[in-house]
Amino acid sequence: MTRYAFDYVGVKGVKKYRDAAGKTRQETRHFRQTLNPFNTNADGSLKTRQQILAEETIKRDAWLAE
Repeated sequence: MTRYAFDYVGVKGVKKYRDAAGKTRQETRHFRQTLNPFNTNADGSLKTRQQILAEETIKRDAWLAE
């Protein structure tokens, strides 16, 4: 069976804060998609690296704003 490895495209978000005890905490989350033939737009065209980065940056910014 053939195995395919698709490239990840995405961004990383890091939240830094102090908890109730005063300790510094950090949360890290990766927002990513793969470049593959099944990752398409609504019209059926393949998503480009720039389109994926734009989508994932919006998701990251929303998570950081929480």
